[in-house]
Amino acid sequence: MDTVIGLFPDFHTAREAVDALGDHGFGDNEVGLVARNRAVPGHEGHRNDLTPAAIAVESDPRIEGAVEGAAIGSLAGLALAVAALVLPGLGPVFVAGALGSLIASTGAGAAAGAVTGGLLGTLADLGVADEHAEVYAEGVKRGGVLVTVHASDERGPEARRLLYEHGAVDVEDHRDRWAEAGWDRFDTANPPGEDYPRL
Repeated sequence: MDTVIGLFPDFHTAREAVDALGDHGFGDNEVGLVARNRAVPGHEGHRNDLTPAAIAVESDPRIEGAVEGAAIGSLAGLALAVAALVLPGLGPVFVAGALGSLIASTGAGAAAGAVTGGLLGTLADLGVADEHAEVYAEGVKRGGVLVTVHASDERGPEARRLLYEHGAVDVEDHRDRWAEAGWDRFDTANPPGEDYPRL
């Protein structure tokens, strides 16, 4: 199996890519997505004050209903399971599909939905090199949307082509620009504030 990853500048562009994946036969168990809640239309100003102790999807009224009707719940007919979690360095996020399941499973037993392994740990589990995982995580921190595809070795190139044809960004270019501005790694300790740089 091959894990293909695309980082998108916004939710709309990521949704178009996921739609294309669905149209080409990639299924619910193959496609995943993670986005800061602020990147999802309709959730831009909500739940940014939640601490890990406040994230209990079943019991916190600020989270109840966040998934209900969320724009990431239905993409190209894919019935992607959606969860609201807190990830280190990112704060509140929506995770969906295969990637969401992996991220959520790393937090099994964690207090109140705070996932300690986070995005970096999940990407490492998928075989993504640390230096690339840092850039992907930083991209999400800056408001981008990460889409993953678990594809057979034969379908990996097709998935990669679809992601880039539908707007995945050049992460190396972003890494270089961020480095010029002083960035050197993804900071898992500090979720982004309101003035954090955009992708």
